[in-house]
Amino acid sequence: MMTKLKLRGISKNFGRGAVVRDLDLDVADGEFVALLGPSGCGKSTTLSIIAGFEQPDAGELQLDGKTITASAPQQRNIGLVFQDYALFTRMTVRENLEFGLKVRRFGSSERRRRLGEFVERMGLGDILERRSSSLNMSEMQKVALARALIVGPSVILLDEPMSNLDSAVRARLRSELKLIQKEFRQTILYVTHDQIEAMTMADRIAVMRGGVIEQIGTPREIYNDPRNRFVAEFIGEPAINLINGHIDEAGNLSTEPHGLMKSGQNWPYSGDLLLGIRPFDVIAKQTADATTVPATITDIENLGAEQVVHFAYGRQLICAVVPRRFSRVGETLHVAFDLANVHAIDPANGRVVGNGKEARAHRCGFEAQQ
Repeated sequence: MMTKLKLRGISKNFGRGAVVRDLDLDVADGEFVALLGPSGCGKSTTLSIIAGFEQPDAGELQLDGKTITASAPQQRNIGLVFQDYALFTRMTVRENLEFGLKVRRFGSSERRRRLGEFVERMGLGDILERRSSSLNMSEMQKVALARALIVGPSVILLDEPMSNLDSAVRARLRSELKLIQKEFRQTILYVTHDQIEAMTMADRIAVMRGGVIEQIGTPREIYNDPRNRFVAEFIGEPAINLINGHIDEAGNLSTEPHGLMKSGQNWPYSGDLLLGIRPFDVIAKQTADATTVPATITDIENLGAEQVVHFAYGRQLICAVVPRRFSRVGETLHVAFDLANVHAIDPANGRVVGNGKEARAHRCGFEAQQ
């Protein structure tokens, strides 16, 4: 796919601190990319630089193959949707939609054509003559998106547009936004600190920390193959379990409660490690077998059809997501792990140095050579 937006070596300093550091990012034509990270990680500053509200201290921006680093905001052909939608509350929906077309000096016939198209395709006919101040949140988001889309921007930038909404409204608007984006094949760069928004809407996610992109990939790649401890902990709900473990020189994996784990795998690493195990990959049973160790439940969160069960695993507290079968704190369960989905993390630098699938492949390769 053609690259629509390209950032190379973008850096920005405020005072003595670097807010964005040597950032590279490509966004393809028609792609939905999320910039995801905690508050203060540099994602909104990156968006401001792309929009032209901030000038980078270093680096280059390209849009549609043209360098726009020094271009004024109004020259960049970029649409913006803000957290509060920034509609003109004294204007009707029609007047809000026509505003950008008039500023860009579209002729009256072209304004009528575009207005008619977007009113029909986005279902705005019933509210066209209402003032923006009378709209609900769903209607306001639709109007804000239509106002951004109607001028035909190369890219739309969205800066945490759902952060002030309750969960039920957010869930509905996420679905609507993705449908609109796909229908119009619009390129979108979406800033959020909410991993659920990023995971459910984005084609790719760029996870940021400290002004740097730690990892970029599809939601599946980010979740299943995190590059480091930060990404592994930031993505996933409930959060990943981090368990003290060891891999000996023969490639055998062990933890204090389990001892040596017979997995049919052979890890090509050795030493003390953190084992990242997602709660969905923790197997909690009511009866013991050769793969399990006993553990005592310390807390239960009921989620309807599932439970998040917290329990003591040796000297650590971890959790599992299981079907509803455990009834009380203090009950004993029997724990095993899906070792194919374990991530081995170097505690010194936080890098993921291997996972269970790689270990199994290494084992198969080793056996084939014998």
